[in-house]
Amino acid sequence: MELTASYLPAEEGGYTVEVLEARGVYSQGDTFEDARANLHEVVALMLEEAPDQFGTRKAKAPPGALLEKLFVLLPR
Repeated sequence: MELTASYLPAEEGGYTVEVLEARGVYSQGDTFEDARANLHEVVALMLEEAPDQFGTRKAKAPPGALLEKLFVLLPR
């Protein structure tokens, strides 16, 4: 499965991040690296607990967002 993470600098500092192809898969961090690590944990948890959240939407990234492709291998 291919996902897109959208990182946006927060006004108060740090980053917020969401998966554009999923409902309710968000995270944040004080640095880009923290936000990225936190998102990877959230994605792993959501794939285990609520896999139906993925593939339900394709949101557009907000202006100024940094994008990252995530490739997830799902068990058969």
